[in-house]
Amino acid sequence: MPDNMKTTPAAFAGRCLERIRDGYRRLLFGVTPAEYLMLHAAQDGGCAICGVKSKHLGVDHDRSGLVRGLLCSPCSNGIGSFDENQKRLRSAADYLDEKEQQICVC
Repeated sequence: MPDNMKTTPAAFAGRCLERIRDGYRRLLFGVTPAEYLMLHAAQDGGCAICGVKSKHLGVDHDRSGLVRGLLCSPCSNGIGSFDENQKRLRSAADYLDEKEQQICVC
């Protein structure tokens, strides 16, 4: 077998996992691998909210399935925890801003 055909189990598993991710994104969101790479590059390889760089960002979508961008897991989970309710998200941010100034001695 030629050297360029040899692979380690870890490299093989990594390629399989990437193909699974590609298929998942295409099936659920209609995002092709090329479109994912374009989104990733447009966001400079980082989460659209916090900017954390990652090769594996999740596709963020609204309730109708419309793709909004790519997010890291914590940011995606945060939006989901607030049921995508912008008022609640803003209230949470305001709360954190207010409490940053205070120290609670309970």
